[in-house]
Amino acid sequence: MAGLSSLGETGWEIDAWWADSTGEPLQCERFGAAPGAAPSANRGAIQRALNAQGAVTLTRPGVYEINDTLLIGDDTSLFLSPGVEIFLSDGTNKPMLMCRSDFLAGTQVTIAWSAGPIATVTWNAHGLVESDYVWIRGANQTEFNNVFRVGRVLTVNSFEIVMNLTPSTTATGTILAVRCTRNWSVKGGVWNGNRGANGVVGAGYTYNILFSIYAAANFHISDVTFKDFRRGITTGAVADYVVERCTYIGNEQFPCEGHKTYGPVNNGTLRNLVIRSTDDGMSIQPKEAPAFSWTGI
Repeated sequence: MAGLSSLGETGWEIDAWWADSTGEPLQCERFGAAPGAAPSANRGAIQRALNAQGAVTLTRPGVYEINDTLLIGDDTSLFLSPGVEIFLSDGTNKPMLMCRSDFLAGTQVTIAWSAGPIATVTWNAHGLVESDYVWIRGANQTEFNNVFRVGRVLTVNSFEIVMNLTPSTTATGTILAVRCTRNWSVKGGVWNGNRGANGVVGAGYTYNILFSIYAAANFHISDVTFKDFRRGITTGAVADYVVERCTYIGNEQFPCEGHKTYGPVNNGTLRNLVIRSTDDGMSIQPKEAPAFSWTGI
């Protein structure tokens, strides 16, 4: 199966589309998506295509209204052709796109360390492979709290991670681990958050957010226009990713932020972004090393 190729310090790029068993991308239109269709029908059709994984396309120009969050998982790419707009229904009050990672939960683990940058994580029946990523949090020592690519898988209950900074003591505290959604991309199209009809709400989301990306790794967001939002993209607990050639157009009638980055971050790249906002254009909070780089903002 084709995937993503490493470009070293510059991040990650698509080197091929994933496709279905026939070698063709999965078209959301085949699942029933259509401009002017009921919001629940469009959301359901696009989500069914995403659930099948692989390369997913939405090519017919027009406005596709949705009334719930779209969830993207591993090994999935979503391509929107020019003229395609995803529009958030009045009163939906949810992010437009999220990863499948259960980032609010986590499994309690232990971490053993004696010397050097390598530590051993014990996680019963972890089910991970060496291309997976984990977000670890809750250790009293900051060096252990980050997003790490899984190193050697030692047993069904343990694996190694390589830390960016060498700790001085072994890990203590109530430590939680979450498997990150990996190898995914979104390219093209307009995502319209309909900010005037989707405001500050509860249910764990205090902002009108278009892409809420947590516990995710090895992903690529490119050539997307974010429109009419409180916040265009929010990321946290992410690694090995690129966001590039995106345009953020906030609603001048409401406070709006373009790109919000929380920690931890491990090797992210932001480049060639155009942001119009009435609050923060780009807000960067991570303090991990190495966090990320940005150019052409």
